[in-house]
Amino acid sequence: MIVCDEKKRIIYALVEWPESCADSAVFSKSRLATDPSAYSSYGQYLLGDSRYQPTERMLVPYKKPKATLLHNATLSTILASARAVNENCIGLLRNRWAFLK
Repeated sequence: MIVCDEKKRIIYALVEWPESCADSAVFSKSRLATDPSAYSSYGQYLLGDSRYQPTERMLVPYKKPKATLLHNATLSTILASARAVNENCIGLLRNRWAFLK
């Protein structure tokens, strides 16, 4: 599991779990979930996809049927765009070091 900032700088990495484990399960056992104040300040949030559970520090897109409401769909689109930075960061790592693929 990798967390990066908006400039694609890795600020947290947890590599002790196999790739077959769900990211949301890995997150729930990480220090990011159990002690979020150690890694972020009040008003800072992590962005997760719809497989994550929302928490006081984890923002996730809405699921259906709430996702069909216009303001919820807009927020979900904004979150997805911001999350793309993290996915791009992971892609850059995998392209740089082939053994990560």
